[in-house]
Formats: sequence, structure tokens, C-alpha cells
Amino acid sequence: MTSPTVSVVTPTFNRAAVLPRLWRSLCRQPVPFEWIVVDDASTDSTPSVVQSIGDPRIVAAGLDRNRGQNAARNAGVCLSRGAFIVFVDSDDEFAPGALQEAVQAIQNAPAVVGAVLMIAQPTFSTHSVEVREHRGPPLPAPQRCREFFSDDLRRTRAAARAACRQNRDGPPTTRCHIEL
Repeated sequence: MTSPTVSVVTPTFNRAAVLPRLWRSLCRQPVPFEWIVVDDASTDSTPSVVQSIGDPRIVAAGLDRNRGQNAARNAGVCLSRGAFIVFVDSDDEFAPGALQEAVQAIQNAPAVVGAVLMIAQPTFSTHSVEVREHRGPPLPAPQRCREFFSDDLRRTRAAARAACRQNRDGPPTTRCHIEL
């Protein structure tokens, strides 16, 4: 089996009902991918739902006890084989072509860019991709990732909550841009 372009990592806990919707959105992506579903010790039928999909692009993993989303994401990264890693929550979905656009954005970005932020649209009818540039000398890939994701978590959550409130109150085509 050849390596996928994108490893999509999904941490999940008791989300059997919503995982098939995410899978259907992944199947609309034109880029080769693998879907790494890391079950964080669910007590519902999540593991059997993932297994029942029966597609070789799915890598199912399970944690021995509930450890939280970050531990599940880290486990997924360890299993990834793709050139790029995308994190998506189990209750989200992708617009058609969103992964391809993200891959093109990172491939066309300057060498100092180590991550692409995909911004969801409330209706999922369109999507936008924002490139966030590192300021300073080029860094090795692991350090680029650490630096990109090292923002203050409280500030990140507050911005995300504010954006979600804005999207709930706005028209269905409101674009949500979070700058940290």
C-alpha cells in the first residue's frame, strides 16, 4: 500500500452516531488520505461503528483508558504515514475538496510556514484556508509544529468560543477567521 498524502487524525469518545457523517465527507476528498480514528475508551459502539465501515484507508486505534483528546491526537500522530497531518474532531466534517486546498496551500507556502489553519464555514458550502507564517529563521519541522501550537490555550479557547457565538448569530455564509 502506498503512503497517503494526508493523515486525518480524529480523537473520539462515545461518538458512534456522528462518525459515519465525517467518513462520508472524507470520501468526497480527491486527495489520497488515511483516516486514523483514535477511540479514547468509549463506552458506546464507537469501535464497532468504525470497524463496520471496512475501508482499508481507516486505521482504528484505541486507548486503554480515557486520557483526553490531546493524548488521542498524539497517538494518532504516532500512527500517521502521510506527508501532512490534519486534526478533525469526530463531530465535524469536511467540505468537498477542503483537504486538497489545504495541501496546495502548504505546498505553495514559503519554507518558513509549518502549518495551515482550515477555517470552517457554518454551512460547509464553501471553505477557506489561512496560511500562518512563522517569523524568524527556518526551523526544523518538529520545532515548527511545537511553535505553531504553543499559543496560550485559554486565549485559543476564548477566541474559538467568541467565533462560534458569532457564527450562530450571523447569516449562514458568515466567514469565521480566528487570529491568535
